[in-house]
Amino acid sequence: MWQEEGWRGMFRGNGLNCVRVVPYSAVQFCTYTSVKAALGPTLANEWQGKVLSGMAGGVVSVVATYPMDLVRTRLSIQTAQISSKLKRADIKKPPGMWHLLVQMYRTEGGVASLYRGLIPTTLGIAPYVGINFASYEYFKDNWLRGNSMLAGAISGGLAQSITYPFDILRRRFQVKTLSQGSLGYSYDGTWDAFRQIVAKEGWKGLYKGYVPHVAKVVPSMAASFWTFETVKKALNSL
Repeated sequence: MWQEEGWRGMFRGNGLNCVRVVPYSAVQFCTYTSVKAALGPTLANEWQGKVLSGMAGGVVSVVATYPMDLVRTRLSIQTAQISSKLKRADIKKPPGMWHLLVQMYRTEGGVASLYRGLIPTTLGIAPYVGINFASYEYFKDNWLRGNSMLAGAISGGLAQSITYPFDILRRRFQVKTLSQGSLGYSYDGTWDAFRQIVAKEGWKGLYKGYVPHVAKVVPSMAASFWTFETVKKALNSL
């Protein structure tokens, strides 16, 4: 990536990611706290209530921002087309965010094209966020004496480790249209994708890219939960 696209290639799609993460995180935390409150104090303090509230937050936030997540994934690979053989001269400038959204809508099946991969994404995000929030509160309240940053780092790594295969499925479906010939795979559905990955790539195929992804998730979740707690305290003190 550095040789073909320079330092800008490392941040391709990051502007859209910054636009996406604001409503995504806001909806997720808001839904989590709202569902917990609706469950009542008894169930909300049990691990079942925390997992359920987190899963609800994950589902709602994914549905609300999925088209932007899809475009972000497309933009991150649009230029290089997952090929290390391309030379810089062969690389074309990728379309912008809105241009790509319109292009997908017109050429890939309308509104449905903007939600390609939503089911495997939801299957992965719902348990991920549920485990993430429940384990965060457990570690923060029982082991780490309120250290939200360390609790967020541990819970993020744990949740991602358990649900990572669904993240593989999500990204494969998001780039499905680009995969004809260039990426070497084509799937008919979630179960077919899972079956093909295990058959052709082994069980390790479900954890491709695990290390760099967890390396991103751990500090991301640490910063996210610390920011949430800090802002919440500041607002409560007003």
